[in-house]
Amino acid sequence: MPLETCIIVPILLQTPCRSWPCQNNGKCLPVYKENDYKCICEGFTGKNCEKGSSRGCKKDSKAFLFSLKNPTNNPRKLPQNHKWSRCPVLDHSFQGPSFGYRGLRIENHANINATSYEYLGLTYAAPSGKPGDPFLTEKLVYNARS
Repeated sequence: MPLETCIIVPILLQTPCRSWPCQNNGKCLPVYKENDYKCICEGFTGKNCEKGSSRGCKKDSKAFLFSLKNPTNNPRKLPQNHKWSRCPVLDHSFQGPSFGYRGLRIENHANINATSYEYLGLTYAAPSGKPGDPFLTEKLVYNARS
């Protein structure tokens, strides 16, 4: 009985996050399809979380919302509607962050408070193209359950 030879060739998949590009404790999310990455960071904006930590309006023409979980169960990128994007990220010390003018607000203690809200279509494009579309949460005012 002849022995068969099996050759194993290791394949190394290089991640776009291999250089640890995210600054300020940002988390790197690889986007393999585009050989790119997105940095997720608290209190900072910019491709590599390099822009400002001051409170208030954070202007970033490349800011966007990204949803892993939504009613369609498909990951979705919601770009800015540049007509309304004067303040894509607003950081309050007394509240949680707001993303856009009346776009998406996540209040402090969002799992117990029912004062967080979603109103897409102004600063960030709603998938339907209609202002006020509650695409992410299916409600205008919501409670983020833990």
